[in-house]
Amino acid sequence: MPERENSFARRPAFIVASLAALALGVRLVALPGQGLWLDESYSVVLATSPASRIIAETELDNHPPLYYLLLHYWAGLAGASVISFRLLSVLFGVATVALGTALARRIAGDRAAVAAGLLLGLSPFLVYYSHEIRQYALLGLECLIATYGLALLCRPAGSGGGVTGSPESGSRPYRDAQMRGAMLLGLGSAAALYTMYVGGLVFGAQVLAAGLVLLRQPRDAARRGLAWLGLATAAVVIAFLPWAPVALRQARHLGAILEPQNAVLKLAATVLVWLGGYTQTRHAFFARDRGSLLFLAAAGILAAGLLLITAVAALRRDNRGWAILLLIPTFLPPALLWLISLRKPMYLTYCLLPCGVLFLLAGGIALATARGRRPALAAWSVFALAGLAMYWSAPTFGRGQTMLNLATWLQAASKPSDTVLFENEWLYLPAEAYARLGHRRLTGGPMLLTAPRVAPTSPLWPPIVPADGLRASLGRLRGRVILVSRAGPNDLRAELVSTLGRPVREITFPGSHQNPPVTAAVFAASAKVKPGG
Repeated sequence: MPERENSFARRPAFIVASLAALALGVRLVALPGQGLWLDESYSVVLATSPASRIIAETELDNHPPLYYLLLHYWAGLAGASVISFRLLSVLFGVATVALGTALARRIAGDRAAVAAGLLLGLSPFLVYYSHEIRQYALLGLECLIATYGLALLCRPAGSGGGVTGSPESGSRPYRDAQMRGAMLLGLGSAAALYTMYVGGLVFGAQVLAAGLVLLRQPRDAARRGLAWLGLATAAVVIAFLPWAPVALRQARHLGAILEPQNAVLKLAATVLVWLGGYTQTRHAFFARDRGSLLFLAAAGILAAGLLLITAVAALRRDNRGWAILLLIPTFLPPALLWLISLRKPMYLTYCLLPCGVLFLLAGGIALATARGRRPALAAWSVFALAGLAMYWSAPTFGRGQTMLNLATWLQAASKPSDTVLFENEWLYLPAEAYARLGHRRLTGGPMLLTAPRVAPTSPLWPPIVPADGLRASLGRLRGRVILVSRAGPNDLRAELVSTLGRPVREITFPGSHQNPPVTAAVFAASAKVKPGG
């Protein structure tokens, strides 16, 4: 080994451990103090339910149950709190960085490992969703496990060079590594399908990419690899069959949950989001001030540059193996999801987090082979740190502060004799989640004023007061009435004022990222239902 060769080459584990430690550090910043936003509250309520209730409840929802079950058992180990629940996603995110670094080294050596590890570890997009009490970080890890399996299956041993090459297909280490690759592919893909259904699009693209790579190998190696690929695919299909009828039922009511969206704009902005982060890019797009426009311009330039560098590297003959394995699962699932969205709106950029992981991984490998890689990597690192600083410091990106303040106020101000009327399920869920984390029931008798859009038949919800029966229901109440609704004029508040008189107390909680402003209005217990109406 030449004396000037980087010492990291002799200690590959040190590369992985160092970049994983960096990823952990940036993910622990700003972890405490964040409240629950709407979807996270649903995760907490499910995770604090019995396991049998979780499975039954997810059958009424639009996601499979694996993440909620893991969160449930994690709570038994680490305790049920907002920080402990976020920490599980942090661990998934750090494991993704470590595995991505190891995979980049297997494919293209130490420089690729460092570049890919930096892109994955400092990505504002991945850091944000490593805090989210949702399925996204887990899904990214599962799809990356499947990708590592594909790398073993297509060229199981050695590092550096492309994924293909001329392996000694008859050797015992080769066969053992192919078997391990098929197992990782099957395990990661089956778990992804039980986490989010978009994992199925990624799995299909991965199978297609692996088939194309294997067909470029010598006949015997290709035949053996395709056999293992077929077995892994069959195992994934068989593993998912028990849940398939539930998935079909969920697909029928998905349109009632998701609003129609501008899928063309979202498709065009996908790579921008992978580079700059979902929340930062979304905020900058709508804010339109000078700093936001500068951020969007920098994100666009870096996205275009990384796409160009990756495309140039992928066109090199010795890079085509890894390029096929990584880039087809990066860009095919967004295209398919966009086509599906033309019929049923479901193009949500953050659901494509696994594709973003693979894009950053491919970009890191491409940067390692490009001229001027150090300035390019330095420019991206500065941009990523700026995006992270926005997330760490700006109140705009604080999760769930509105709901945290509301829940804290309800616990302090409401009485057991009160009736708390929630305008919709998304205002009820955070209050219920915080009550469960505090190991107590929600004070007062909670009621919903509108039927839930998500799982409307679930026993999770409190009693529902129909709009045409609100006046009659109010006439039967004896204690105070607290209305929790979106801030600003609305028909529900007007109906209560006309029935019970003006509130004796009213407090508005300012909106924060992912949460609109919320108002809590307290109507006196002695108020009489006005006659006539």
